[in-house]
Amino acid sequence: MPANSADDGNGVFSAGRWKRYLVDEAGRLQLGIRAVRFQEYELLNPDESVIERSMLTPSEISLLFALAKDYYTGYGEIVDLGPLLGVGTNALAKGLAQNPRVVDKSKRIHSFDLFFANGMGTVVTRAARSGSVLDRFLGNNDAYRKHLSVAAGDILEMDWDRTPIEILFIDLAKSWSLNRHVVRRFFPYLIPGRSIVLQQDYVHFGEYWIAITMEMFAEYFRHLSYVDAATSVFLLTREIPNHVLYAEIEALPLDRKLHYLECAREKAPRSVREILKMRAGKVLDRQRPHD
Repeated sequence: MPANSADDGNGVFSAGRWKRYLVDEAGRLQLGIRAVRFQEYELLNPDESVIERSMLTPSEISLLFALAKDYYTGYGEIVDLGPLLGVGTNALAKGLAQNPRVVDKSKRIHSFDLFFANGMGTVVTRAARSGSVLDRFLGNNDAYRKHLSVAAGDILEMDWDRTPIEILFIDLAKSWSLNRHVVRRFFPYLIPGRSIVLQQDYVHFGEYWIAITMEMFAEYFRHLSYVDAATSVFLLTREIPNHVLYAEIEALPLDRKLHYLECAREKAPRSVREILKMRAGKVLDRQRPHD
């Protein structure tokens, strides 16, 4: 295992150095993704430029690029859960392509998604007749296809082959069942002292189970950063025991769920606290009998 940990992170987390890919002109050229307008980006690929939509912010895209380029060692894999149209995948692939430390870059990014437009709102403006956006994802990342292993389908029907995971980007924990599946299928293969977990929906009032889960696992992770009040970034510090990994988090009593949300809120900056406060209301609403 590589000796360096996220404490130095090859400079990625030191004073937010990953932000240089947004601010500095040379950094923007390296990143190769340009914000055109809100939720729309130009992907400056080697073969052609593509305009594509994404709910990710420029800061989130910059961090994904920096992790793949400046942090990733190749000891484990990069797992990309819920890429949809593939702008975040494009950032990861561009970072991996420019990473001088990793020799074997073939199929190191593993992207899992249904690749269907249903339920994605106005972000997806066009799809195949079937509703699939898989062709669009592949077209956006055609120049980096050699770096990608793409799993299209229901992740609840999929597994992981026990290979260590160095970077885990989660943007599909949209339900209790999906959250449980991610925890049980991917968290066991994180590398203590090395693996970075990015919870993209952490700061969103709807997916309150994410904050509950990460607080339940708080003694095994160190919080590193909030990114644009959306993504929350964690470092795994020690192995999570099986009895914790396989606990039925959804079945926790209401008071324990509210306790974990309050713990998360106390640690957060003011802008994040208000959203976590709304999450407590969501939990209470779910527990209340409805007509």
